[in-house]
Amino acid sequence: MIRLHAAVLILLIFVSSNLYAAESDRLRTDAEKQAVFDQAVIDAEKCGNSFSVSYDSVPDFLVDEKNTLALRKPTVEELKKSAATLVRLTKGMGRVDVPKAFSWQDQGKVTSVKYQGQYGTCWSFANIGVIESLVNINLGNEEDLSEQDLINLADSELNNASNTYNYYCSETHPSVLLIKYGAAFESDCPYQGDPQEPGNPDRKYRISISFYVWMTDETALNAWADYLGDSTLKDPQAMIKYSLKKFGPMETCVDGKCDGFQAYSSGVLNTQPGDDPWSGNHAVMLVGWDDAKQAWRIKNSWGTQWGEKGYAWIGYGCCNILKYAVIQIYKQ
Repeated sequence: MIRLHAAVLILLIFVSSNLYAAESDRLRTDAEKQAVFDQAVIDAEKCGNSFSVSYDSVPDFLVDEKNTLALRKPTVEELKKSAATLVRLTKGMGRVDVPKAFSWQDQGKVTSVKYQGQYGTCWSFANIGVIESLVNINLGNEEDLSEQDLINLADSELNNASNTYNYYCSETHPSVLLIKYGAAFESDCPYQGDPQEPGNPDRKYRISISFYVWMTDETALNAWADYLGDSTLKDPQAMIKYSLKKFGPMETCVDGKCDGFQAYSSGVLNTQPGDDPWSGNHAVMLVGWDDAKQAWRIKNSWGTQWGEKGYAWIGYGCCNILKYAVIQIYKQ
């Protein structure tokens, strides 16, 4: 068995808690899709038309705000312990330079864009997508792994796949299942959306997660920066870029309810937070950045008809991106 030894850092950099919402299994009417597109046109104009929108990008399913969960704020002692563990586990791993622009997509280390359909399963697509990239980056294998198997295990073991976003705390993050069981192949457990009885497919790739780090204050950031001897890494944005380049793509969240996001087709999405500035309700993969664009590169799970063939540029600090990130550190 190939084992991906990973330390996962839950980075809640600016907030003490985060809200997560799910997609709905009810499909939109044509009128509802048109309303989203019309509002997105207005949003794009307000933002100086830095991004374009398209009716065809609007997903057929609704984004539902009902299923939410506030993450538990870690204690000071937990933060200190996690910071120390982070330093210990990364010793001897060497440093990397952080360029002005970088993308794992451009490196050919991100697998093909998938389509989650009308199910609240973006969390599974984001986590499985990250593992696929880690396998590709570190082993050179391009694999198609199963989101459905993770959904089935979550429903069976965590009793929460039907309320999918109740997993977003350390005790019930889906990574606990990827430690215990690993990721199956898509061919052995094809995507259906709704939870099924988990079988016993070949789960070749497994991650081993040693700890969680919550970055709700400067404790872990300072420990990381001091260890590497680089005070610039005390800045959360610099920390994310360094970790992304060093370890690979990561899972993060955006405001999927935003009309501009739903109808996005190209450019740099720079919508600002709305009434709930800390809302992060849709899981995506973070794969790169570009300082010239002042934007992050993300991979979505809404098919290739959305965005730039399934990808998007989201401006730094816009669309509620990076209220948290999950970093998996690969070690053989």
